[in-house]
Amino acid sequence: MNNLKVRHVPVLVNEVLSGLNVNLAPLKSQEIVDTKKYIDATVGAGGHTIEIVKRGGRVLGIDADPKMIEVARENLEFALRAGMPSGLDTCPTDNPDGCYTLICGNFREIYSIAQERGFNEVEGILFDLGISSLHYGFPRGFSFKNPDAPLDMRFNDQKQGVTAAMLLSALGIHDLEKMFAEVMPVYLSRKISVSIIEERRSKKIETVGDFIEILDKAGIKRKKSKFIGSISYSTLPFLALRLAVNNELESISIALPKAFSLLKSGGRMAVISFHSGEDKQVKNYFQTLVSSEKANIIYKKLIRPAQSEIGSNPRARSAKLRVLEKI
Repeated sequence: MNNLKVRHVPVLVNEVLSGLNVNLAPLKSQEIVDTKKYIDATVGAGGHTIEIVKRGGRVLGIDADPKMIEVARENLEFALRAGMPSGLDTCPTDNPDGCYTLICGNFREIYSIAQERGFNEVEGILFDLGISSLHYGFPRGFSFKNPDAPLDMRFNDQKQGVTAAMLLSALGIHDLEKMFAEVMPVYLSRKISVSIIEERRSKKIETVGDFIEILDKAGIKRKKSKFIGSISYSTLPFLALRLAVNNELESISIALPKAFSLLKSGGRMAVISFHSGEDKQVKNYFQTLVSSEKANIIYKKLIRPAQSEIGSNPRARSAKLRVLEKI
């Protein structure tokens, strides 16, 4: 799994550290550690968690995908135990295992998971929504680049029963339209839904290739979308399916209030979103807290990656960061 460490690049690292009030300078081994507690609600491959731990924080990392917990653990052990020649990548405590705790679970369960691990009053919480770039290499149907892969899209096949193929085979046309309309114009959602209904009359929908064929028949080509810059229209149906399979939008609405309740006074919540549906939920919830005088917005303007970051990490192109502070 060593190649995974090389391929993973966390998004908006310095902006997240600054937003969460984490010291931007990594600790030296001889410095006193301030063991402030943070929760990385979407730990992924561990990139953000590594940077927080290097600066003296203790992190509870949560991820719904057991494979990503495995990746995060290996990356953390490599960065904090093996270290780098500069000495900046070693754990700033004598006990690397005490720097972080990794739990496989959905972030909608963040409150109970945090309470059980003693993270009930924390300095900061991060949500990096969406999926890790590593997911596109997993044979679960997250990307159209592997036509032979099963159309699955579940984060955890041990806890989730319904696959993307099952949804396409069972949903009625109105439910299909509603699902795709979460991320696409209504007229395109309608075309895709009609194509799905027609296709499943003659064959089973089982693989990524089957879904690509449906999109081709619906006229959804790999042209750039004027709605989201460089992401093609053919990417959007895959996004809509993944959101539905994993109940991601519903989970966000459930998780944000629970996460806010875990913050200490002066604690901060940072959320990175990658499409308008996610960002709308975050924005509306943050505004509700501000209106009720429970929180303040840290960045008045939406934080986006610099062009230099997008150039080195194309995944960052759609990222949007919002941060608030609990009063």
